[in-house]
Amino acid sequence: MLDYSNECYPRRQFHSKGTFLYNLPKKPKEFDIHNISATGMSITTDSVFRLGEKISVEIKLSKFLSEFVFHLQGEIIKVIPNENGFIYEVKFVNISHGDMVHIDELIRHKPLIDPKDIGHKIK
Repeated sequence: MLDYSNECYPRRQFHSKGTFLYNLPKKPKEFDIHNISATGMSITTDSVFRLGEKISVEIKLSKFLSEFVFHLQGEIIKVIPNENGFIYEVKFVNISHGDMVHIDELIRHKPLIDPKDIGHKIK
């Protein structure tokens, strides 16, 4: 995989659910997505992860009547305890350039997030 992490993909407000893929075929564990970009996302869950831990997730992004499913790998880059468990900042790893562009196009209409507010205004 090529490294596209230096490209600018702004973080945008996005409220949805995702699924951790690590515990299949048992009942999949869901998490809440609060904001997302083509390179990462902020999530809340009661699952416990360590800084630097790798995770596998499935996210579904909708635009109009179409739903797009992405199976992604991520790395926990920030951990913030809160009343609902933990807020995690996740950096996507080994993501294809095509998936990055597709995610960016799907969320482009959502409001931008100020980078200094990422992970701190989630309830």
